[in-house]
Amino acid sequence: MRFGAALMLVAMIALLPACAKKSTTENGPATTAGATTAAATPESSVQQATVQTDQGKVVMGKDAVDPSKLGLPVYPGATPSDAGSFSIQGKDSSAQAVTIETHDPFDKVVAFYKANMPAGTQSFQAYSGSEASAQFVTAKSNDKSQKQVVISQSNGVVKITLLVGTNQ
Repeated sequence: MRFGAALMLVAMIALLPACAKKSTTENGPATTAGATTAAATPESSVQQATVQTDQGKVVMGKDAVDPSKLGLPVYPGATPSDAGSFSIQGKDSSAQAVTIETHDPFDKVVAFYKANMPAGTQSFQAYSGSEASAQFVTAKSNDKSQKQVVISQSNGVVKITLLVGTNQ
């Protein structure tokens, strides 16, 4: 079950940038897998989409997840990223992820999470030219709940992805 939830989480993260881009869409009829809804007006683009099936519910896009409700520290002054957010609720598992960003220096952001995450949760930190990344993980692989903070720097922007997953 953990492998499936992790795979779904990775797939959703890969899809977020594409979903967050501005595009117009028409509301369509429910699919055989479940209902799909997307709110759009002629003047705007789709900001959030929801898919509901008998297996669970996925909400993705702008404001799909409130970072302050994940139980992880939220970097002061960070703003929502174009990558958006998503929430998956299945019968036996759930996952939420949101990406926020700041123009503060990467090392300052990492120092904030070192000071505000439990000791020993930083799993790596790496630099490659002007890019950098770091990760904090609060649980072992066999725990029912896992929280992660993934920090990446590219083109002068530091993106902070907050992830929470739970298996019942």
